[in-house]
Amino acid sequence: MFKQFGILKYIRKQFYQGTIIALCTTLVYMGCVGTHVNTQAQKLPKKLIEYGWDVPTPAFVNQNIKEMEKRPFNGIVIQLKGGRKVFLHKPYDSKEFDRDLQSLKSTKFTKFTENFVLMWATPEEGWDWFSDRDWEASEQNIRLFARLARSAGFEGIAFDPEPYGVDPWIYAKLTGAKDKSFAEYSQQVQKRGAQFMQAIQEEMPGVKVLSLFQLSYLKDFLAQRNLQKRMRQMSEESYGLLAAFFNGMLDVAAPNITIVDGNEHSYYYAGKQQFFDNYKLIKEKLLTLVDEKNRQKYAQQVQVGHALYIDYLFDLGKPQASRPSHYLNSLQRQQWLEHNTYYGLSSSDEYVWCYSEEMDWWQNNVPSGVEEAIRAARQKIEKGEPLGFNIEGTIQWAKMLQMTEKIIQ
Repeated sequence: MFKQFGILKYIRKQFYQGTIIALCTTLVYMGCVGTHVNTQAQKLPKKLIEYGWDVPTPAFVNQNIKEMEKRPFNGIVIQLKGGRKVFLHKPYDSKEFDRDLQSLKSTKFTKFTENFVLMWATPEEGWDWFSDRDWEASEQNIRLFARLARSAGFEGIAFDPEPYGVDPWIYAKLTGAKDKSFAEYSQQVQKRGAQFMQAIQEEMPGVKVLSLFQLSYLKDFLAQRNLQKRMRQMSEESYGLLAAFFNGMLDVAAPNITIVDGNEHSYYYAGKQQFFDNYKLIKEKLLTLVDEKNRQKYAQQVQVGHALYIDYLFDLGKPQASRPSHYLNSLQRQQWLEHNTYYGLSSSDEYVWCYSEEMDWWQNNVPSGVEEAIRAARQKIEKGEPLGFNIEGTIQWAKMLQMTEKIIQ
């Protein structure tokens, strides 16, 4: 036991020595490192969107927009008071959204020009891809959400594919899997994906669909190069049907439609190269999951976005030894957030979305250093300046401490 604690003490000592070295070499780094920008991702202005457990309702935004627009964002995701789910057995009563509509139409946005209405993919219990009755109700809900977004002058829909309860994407757990093959389900889900996209773009021409993730979540399937075995794997694992839904969206997406893959996996990135490598992965390697007829459309109309998970980077909430940030000091955490904001914006096509659970931007519950880090990164991006420091070695030392304490435990 004493030997184990001796090892831990040694690693901690080395960690802090490494941190000092990293800080001392920052001046050299600033002098020789330029802005590492993906040339393909320079075409559009970079925009930061806020979304988290503090997601506001239209009424709240209407009452607080002046204060909200002081935060370092280009826009927000708004949760309609009337609901978040659209895949339901019955359509909503549109009257339930009257207050949402009134609030949205009377809100004067000045700085927040990139706003999205939240839409969950989580279906109601017993909802069925093959039920035309279920889909008719769902399509009415989809159109209602899109009309509200258009009435407010929003950019589009923030689509969250994650299932919070019933999972529509895992074939093996669907009740109909006993009677229908994975191929039959894929064909039906692709049909629904097309109907989903068609309904949105008819109500909101030129819409942007900011999907918190899409094919980026399916990258592990690429390891299996045998297509038959890959299909078998997709039939057994989570999100196996998401590719079919996404291909359906591409089937009908008009030329002026933009779909953003928000790349939720970037929550956990610890190095700049991860951002650029995964940009390339989403743009190029994941094309094998796209129908051949849709690949040109994918290249032209699907953007790569990135995400910032502040709870993870700042060890918010109940301290978690499983997070590398648990072993960093406050300045190092701030630098990690600035690092990820900087390289997230550098390597995205247009959007980075900022996610949190244990803080609230709109109730002034923001840990010290969070807003400062985001503003510093944005300013450097806008001025074309380099980040100016290297935090990656420090993060790797933190990961070593994390692993060592896990082994000892």
